[in-house]
Amino acid sequence: MTDQGDVRYRHGFDPETSSGSAVRLIEAAKLEPGVVLDIGCGFGAIAEPLTSLGHHYVGVDVDERALAELRDRGHEAHRCDLLAAEQELADRLRGIVGERRVSAILALDVLEHLLDIPATLRALVSVAQPSDARLVVSFPNVTHYDIGAKLLMGRWDTTDEGLLDRTHAQFLSGRDLVRVFGEAGWLQVDADDVVRPVSDQCFPSYTPVLRPGTPAHDLLRAWRDAADPYGSTFQFVRLFRLGHPPARAERTDIDELRPFATVVLVGRQDADDPGVDALRRDLDANADLDHEIRVVVAPDQRSRVALINEALREARGRYVVVLESGQRVPPGWLRALAAVEQVAVGAILRSRVRVYDETDATNGVGSYDQLAAGAEEITAGTLDPLHVDEPAPVVPAGYAVPAEVVQTAGLLIEPRHGESALAAFLARAAALCGVQVAGMTEVLVPSRQLPDPILDDERVTDALAESPMLLRVGDAARLADLRRRVLSVEERLVALRSQLAARDQQLQTLSGHLGELGARLQAAEAERDIWRRAAEHRIGVWIGVRIGVLARRLFDRLGPEGPPAP
Repeated sequence: MTDQGDVRYRHGFDPETSSGSAVRLIEAAKLEPGVVLDIGCGFGAIAEPLTSLGHHYVGVDVDERALAELRDRGHEAHRCDLLAAEQELADRLRGIVGERRVSAILALDVLEHLLDIPATLRALVSVAQPSDARLVVSFPNVTHYDIGAKLLMGRWDTTDEGLLDRTHAQFLSGRDLVRVFGEAGWLQVDADDVVRPVSDQCFPSYTPVLRPGTPAHDLLRAWRDAADPYGSTFQFVRLFRLGHPPARAERTDIDELRPFATVVLVGRQDADDPGVDALRRDLDANADLDHEIRVVVAPDQRSRVALINEALREARGRYVVVLESGQRVPPGWLRALAAVEQVAVGAILRSRVRVYDETDATNGVGSYDQLAAGAEEITAGTLDPLHVDEPAPVVPAGYAVPAEVVQTAGLLIEPRHGESALAAFLARAAALCGVQVAGMTEVLVPSRQLPDPILDDERVTDALAESPMLLRVGDAARLADLRRRVLSVEERLVALRSQLAARDQQLQTLSGHLGELGARLQAAEAERDIWRRAAEHRIGVWIGVRIGVLARRLFDRLGPEGPPAP
């Protein structure tokens, strides 16, 4: 709807704008040709494209100049004040269309200028009912990233046109749009939104939160994109049909009206799971604090993750906990967690984890006290990416997570992380809201359910490395301390490498000496062998000479007669 004589909205038809989206929605709906009633039509840029589809275009506005131009172009146009009371508006519009069949009603870039959107929508219901006409609406997205980022910087810049047109009186999010229209009797059936990652609100362009590539922009953008699909949506363009208004749902966005926790029980594929029954009995012993139970049974890991995510999205509790068949909780467990919540609102609450031997005769379904008697406490895996401890198992049952981590921040369990999907989810959640230890309570876990700490640590690291992270107060000092420790270790490594190099040089020198000594020993051995052989030769000669001398002496003593007769 435009003001008298205002030409700010005098635009030609552009298929990349809300007008183009509206034409595509009407064409895709395959509506029988009839009257298309365009309320707040302005100069009617969409008139010719709709006429070419076989429809009869009827424009409605308060701007006489715009209406006159429409008539000059051969289109039907009527003056109508959309700010009129609900019944008066309905009567006026019905009078304009008369007995003609209405195929569609358009409200493009107009409802945001009105004071009572539900009243206008109810008036349109009475116009659409006889022929079951469709309603096509375009509405600016006040939750576009650029607006939210600038609000964090304290900026709210209204403009002549665009997302924050200074004449806008109403602002709706994507969720609000569906809810408000549904309550007025209009059910959404199709969408063709206008997407602009960079909007008209992207100024000053060098503001850190608006300029891609800056740490501030990348962090905020990652958060916004995780929350819902509309961070880059410039305008919602939706097609609605008539339907019965849904029953008014119980408010679940006010903390005082929500139960403390939603406990998701993951059972085995068997129809009858005694482990889930035992958990139900444990939770009955926690009936002093309001909570709800949701049971999930799935044949495989991917299906299980999908069902758990669905339960988390629909959770009524302020906190959500995922327990598996075989795990157990004591009486007073929820009450102890709630006590910690009072000093750490919005933080993840961590219970102690104790492990019991499932081969026990109770097989996990006996009394809690029986299982707890022989259970041993384990070191819980840290969700802190700056830790330098040995990896320890992350047991999801030990963590109660604020439901808004899923329902507002849009954080979900991702099956691509495999058996460590819940651990990765918890680590990403902890990066948003931190962890508060609830040391006065515990959960029992069968030993077979303890995850692989090395695998969990690797998957958690991978998950945290995928997007920018928020550092907490004190983390910079911890990083500096880790850097100093690393530098100190590196200095020691350099010194050790130098010592090793010196030792290597010494070894090489010693090796050379040993080689030289070996050569000398070989030479000495050879010389000794020569002397030995020479000595043996001299001894042999000497012995031969001595024998000859002795023989001579013997013959000389005997004389020529020879030896005497016997």
